[in-house]
Amino acid sequence: MKKMKMVVLLLIALIICFGADLRCQTPEPSQEEYDLFQKASQEKDLAVKQKLLLDAIAKGPKTTLDPNISYEYAKIYADYRAKGSWQPMADAAEKFLKSRPGDQPSITAASEAYQKLGNPQKLVAFGTQLYNAAPNTSTAYFVAKAYQTLKDGPNFLKWSERTLKHDPNNIEMLYEVVNMYLQMNDLVQASTYGQRLLTVIQTAKKPDGVDQGQWDLKISQLRAFAHGAVGEAAYSKNDVPTALKNLEQAVKYNKKYDFAYYRLGFLYWKAGRVDEACMSFAKAFVLDGRVAPDAKNQLYTLYQTTKGNTRAVPALIQQAREAVK
Repeated sequence: MKKMKMVVLLLIALIICFGADLRCQTPEPSQEEYDLFQKASQEKDLAVKQKLLLDAIAKGPKTTLDPNISYEYAKIYADYRAKGSWQPMADAAEKFLKSRPGDQPSITAASEAYQKLGNPQKLVAFGTQLYNAAPNTSTAYFVAKAYQTLKDGPNFLKWSERTLKHDPNNIEMLYEVVNMYLQMNDLVQASTYGQRLLTVIQTAKKPDGVDQGQWDLKISQLRAFAHGAVGEAAYSKNDVPTALKNLEQAVKYNKKYDFAYYRLGFLYWKAGRVDEACMSFAKAFVLDGRVAPDAKNQLYTLYQTTKGNTRAVPALIQQAREAVK
């Protein structure tokens, strides 16, 4: 009797599982849906083709014909892409996705179109879907840049890290990450990524077609920026040797780096290197950045304190002006 009950229970379980499998199978298309697809596949007018295919998928849930419909609809994107018609392409993709929200060609088309249109909100929405389905460098990069445009620092950093996971030597993204951490006053992270940037720069190769002089200038500016970030983090921790080393490198690679001169003024002053401190403050002043007013005050204060007067300061300022030309 117990064995019989066991057999019955097993049969019931099998029937339930089999029924579930049947319910999970993708259904065949209706005759109407198939006829619409056939007409669309033979249609030359893309507007008519689009309407026929949208009517086909509007007839019901996903069927075994869906991959063919998706393939045929993608021809519309190819035409828009060739013409640079990004808004119609975006509109076409959104229409298809209303009935088939997971269609990858349409998500890809929408992401591309909104990137070209400069619509960061839409790019974030569709780019995130695209990346989740197929993680890659370019999608992560464009989503990161979209968040940067939206001034969403945390999400920018999240997506920039994904970009760097795929492409750890991406100089532009490393620069942007350092800059974002500096804006957020997270000097520890700014220094960490600044050091990564310096490491990558060491082996960076000039892209084909880029002028050598322009490339050298760009690399020098990036070195200065990265050394500045590392130096500022060290300065904040009162790590004088590291701060001096990096800030001196910063002004070596960019003689117009006013904030680095400003910090060096204090470091030299603290080390008793008065003449170097005065010149650093003078350079920070003549570059006329945000620290210029205080740099001037520090220069006059230091000169008065150590020299007993400030008569020679105008001449020193002129020397600084010549030095940073």
